[in-house]
Amino acid sequence: MAFYKNRKIVGFLTDKCTIGLFTEDIIKNCKPFTCGKDEDMDEFFRQDVFDYNHGLISKAYYFFLDEDPSEIVCLFTLSNDSIRIYDLPSSPRNKMWGRTHHEKLLKRYPGVLIGRFAVNKHFAGKGVGSECIEIISQMFIDPMNRTGCRFLIV
Repeated sequence: MAFYKNRKIVGFLTDKCTIGLFTEDIIKNCKPFTCGKDEDMDEFFRQDVFDYNHGLISKAYYFFLDEDPSEIVCLFTLSNDSIRIYDLPSSPRNKMWGRTHHEKLLKRYPGVLIGRFAVNKHFAGKGVGSECIEIISQMFIDPMNRTGCRFLIV
């Protein structure tokens, strides 16, 4: 999944890392991961994430260092979701309606949910999280995207 590298995103992740699907086999071969701030998050990515993967609740992805594939830089989960238009305050709701063909007003608009998101404590504070969010957004506005998606939900 290197299609984001064709975009104009420049940074640590695009230059020095690769993205992959985070599986049980991967975690067995990687150095221990900790975000250093949230033990629940660390535990989720050590144990619970695989139940979410198998149950098709979400899919987990990770960026790892090209020079040391056992080093996880960041982890995140993605799943399908939607935004209920009537739950939004009037100003964002009106903007959304302004961007949509009026004959096709919907009650819900499709989005992708970033359910869990963590950056390795050794890479924290270096812009990795922001770059990762930008890469995720590029994945879903790409014309080759396999699902309809208008929003990134965090």
